[in-house]
Amino acid sequence: MSFGKWFLSFALISIFLGALSFFLGEKLPRRWFRADAFPFRCYAWEQNGAIYEKISVRRWKSFFPDMSRIVRSTYTKKLGSMRDTAHVRRLIEETCSAEAVHWALVLLSVLFPLLMGPSGWIAMALYNVVGNLPPIIIQRYNRPRMMLLLEKMERAAQKRTGAQI
Repeated sequence: MSFGKWFLSFALISIFLGALSFFLGEKLPRRWFRADAFPFRCYAWEQNGAIYEKISVRRWKSFFPDMSRIVRSTYTKKLGSMRDTAHVRRLIEETCSAEAVHWALVLLSVLFPLLMGPSGWIAMALYNVVGNLPPIIIQRYNRPRMMLLLEKMERAAQKRTGAQI
């Protein structure tokens, strides 16, 4: 297979899998995604996301697309000025959903060798190392930081409410 045909096959399969999983992921009920439960909870070895700073996640995470900027009908993934607890809680759910979608894509990547033959193993590795592993790391880095923010916001709200009584 020529490189052109190989690349076209790789691109078409990638686009199909990405679009399908994105739209299916958007339809899943967010109540299914609990940040404090397996597989989304932060593990001790992750040090609340600090382990990912060793691979400079802050420096390169902005190079990966935020689909809410591309597909405007989706929930905005930016924290920005919307710093109320409901928004932060939803962002945490969105990190779980995004991580689940990328793990599903890792599983679906077995289609590359099935559809492309032996060279599909290279496509599968490329697809996962470049297209799925970094977004999973980004979600696992952002989620514990947002959970800490949510905790602080909830404690502050309790203090305000308690002080008013």
